[in-house]
Amino acid sequence: MEADPDALFPATATIRPVLETVEERAVPVITDNLRHLLHDHPGGFRVVDHTRAVFGEFYGQVRELVVRKAVKALHQQGGTTTTGVGGTVKTRALVVLPPASKDVHGGADR
Repeated sequence: MEADPDALFPATATIRPVLETVEERAVPVITDNLRHLLHDHPGGFRVVDHTRAVFGEFYGQVRELVVRKAVKALHQQGGTTTTGVGGTVKTRALVVLPPASKDVHGGADR
């Protein structure tokens, strides 16, 4: 295979990263972003209202499905009651809620 003499860069220098690889790296970052947003918005928030903060450095690089994966991860870690599963709600309209409060008094009145 010959190199194109008119090419500015060799083909191997212009290969972009595989989308799935970028999205894999984005999930833990977006999960952390969601956690920080919940700290700043303890009543919860809609993804669409904080798009840049949710995606962070991956804004414009990954698909919305990565946000759902991040919500699922945060839910599995106990960081949100929002499961990120199913429904007809578009990801952008998804409301991320804080984790259920833990009653440290065993249900007794405070």
